[in-house]
Amino acid sequence: MKIAVAGVGYVGLVTAVTLADVGHDVICLDVDKGKLKMLKEGISPIYEYGLEELMLKNRERLEFTDDVTKYSEAQVIIIGVGTPEKEDGSADLSAVFSVADSIADNCSDGTVVVVKSTVPIGTCESVRRRIGERRPNLNFFVISNPEFLSQGTAVRDTFNADRIVIGADDEQAYKTVEEMYAPLELPIVHVSVRSSEMIKYASNDFLALKISYINEIANFCEIVGADIEEVARGMGMDRRIGSNFLKAGIGYGGSCFPKDTKALNFQSNHAG
Repeated sequence: MKIAVAGVGYVGLVTAVTLADVGHDVICLDVDKGKLKMLKEGISPIYEYGLEELMLKNRERLEFTDDVTKYSEAQVIIIGVGTPEKEDGSADLSAVFSVADSIADNCSDGTVVVVKSTVPIGTCESVRRRIGERRPNLNFFVISNPEFLSQGTAVRDTFNADRIVIGADDEQAYKTVEEMYAPLELPIVHVSVRSSEMIKYASNDFLALKISYINEIANFCEIVGADIEEVARGMGMDRRIGSNFLKAGIGYGGSCFPKDTKALNFQSNHAG
């Protein structure tokens, strides 16, 4: 299958390289010429264990370019650009919408547009409306397909994912993306577009909540003389709770949890 990936940052590049490794031809598009130059030389601009080796292994199936007319060659176009936090806590969707405009101007009839970027609930509908307004006669589909990767283990996480979530309201579009992921042989959860968008935010917020909770318990353990590591071990053996994210420390951080918790809070406050 011919696939295009918009954005060769953390999400986009890992997605592109792993899809190439299972046999797809992947066009990687970005506006950063310096980053593209590195990639063409076989150098990854980000560090992910095993990523650069996979790039070199699959260099015949990977193309790096800033030529947006290449969207016309793809059956599936994956949007993997960043959605950073705005000052008010909401997600900045300018890069997503900019890519959507380029896709509208260049894609072929029947294209499936996959939004992999972490976006507020309802964004896929906005992307669909935006493309439709630019190309009223275009036959296309927009689905949600969030990523659940951890920095440092993203390649391994892709090949060993607990599930692949596909939010598609059209059966034809769902079947196309299901076929794209079939070589990975992983469980697929087919839900509505809005449910898929919510799954991503709800998952990250729950994990952030779990980290915050165990830190509060750790503070209380110090007061009452309990050992937080023993407490966490005893809690984690309960299958309803699980042992992951029960390590007390300085709190959650990284590129996702802080912005995603704020973005969901912003949307909930403005949803009535």
